[in-house]
Amino acid sequence: MPIEMKLALSIGFCLIVFVHCLLSQEKFLLQCNERILLESRKMVLQQVGTLEATNRNDGTKIRLYQKAVGLSVGSPYCVAGQYFCFLRAVEVLGFSLKCVPLPKTGLSLEVFRFARLNGEKVPTKYEQDDIVIWIKGNTIHGHTERIVEVGRKGWVETVGFNTRRYDTKKGKWVEGVFRWKRNLLHPLGRMYLIGIVGFKRKSDGC
Repeated sequence: MPIEMKLALSIGFCLIVFVHCLLSQEKFLLQCNERILLESRKMVLQQVGTLEATNRNDGTKIRLYQKAVGLSVGSPYCVAGQYFCFLRAVEVLGFSLKCVPLPKTGLSLEVFRFARLNGEKVPTKYEQDDIVIWIKGNTIHGHTERIVEVGRKGWVETVGFNTRRYDTKKGKWVEGVFRWKRNLLHPLGRMYLIGIVGFKRKSDGC
């Protein structure tokens, strides 16, 4: 096959993936007290750098995330970590536990399902504090991160729990909580972005 044709096919495939990712994304807003939202962001940023004990979803801090949503030892905790930060924000500010805007679950897909049922659908726009949800094919397996900074052309900075990166100083892979640069117009490995859960800020109450 001529190199020109290979290049054309490659570009065409990339365009198809780009359009699919863009059109399949939905965004729903859940109500949240503004103070809780801001405090939970502080909590999220404070978790960055937390490492697992043996790269098996374990460790003292990791266990706190899992317990927050009732998960057993060794369970994936990408959603649990996000919930934990809202839970701590509510406790610190003295609000009722009912004011946590996210459902108490360890499943990314359940967070999106909850938002679709209880939230307000709005045009998709990436904003600070949005919860980003990726899904792996037609399965219940997914991944969740929170946007902490918004860039241009689909680029954002997120905080992700239950993620891994290579530590050049230690010369090995480590797992835990890290800050990432993601392009939401492209798949995340084998996962595609199914939607965004944002927050409608309230000045009082939950």
